[in-house]
Amino acid sequence: MGAKSLVRGGHKPVAIVEMTSYHLRDSRCVTGEFLATNGASPPELAVELSLEEQEIKKKMIECYRSQRLVLEAYPVKAERFRLAPEYDFSYPPHPGKLWYECLRWPITGERWRQLAVEAVTQCDEAAWA
Repeated sequence: MGAKSLVRGGHKPVAIVEMTSYHLRDSRCVTGEFLATNGASPPELAVELSLEEQEIKKKMIECYRSQRLVLEAYPVKAERFRLAPEYDFSYPPHPGKLWYECLRWPITGERWRQLAVEAVTQCDEAAWA
């Protein structure tokens, strides 16, 4: 949505590339895989890491001690990327509870979506200013 605002404001279109994150599927946290989209999912690029690159990635992850429990669930053998599909952040990414809601973090999916819509609106307004 923000990228569209830039184009409407006279800027060249940009490709938005996304990486995998985490999501809830079948009552468990899934990492290293894209969440299925409504409709056709864009093709993804999987980059297999060498043993040396895997060791570097492990060391990088170890630097984030406060995030250790989250990051240790991520695979280190590959990185996955794809062109981001069009998202409407006013809707949840999938039906049911979101993974971070299972963790009792102080933000709900509903509140996150409200904040996302506000941010997109501000980007749109700034592009037209």
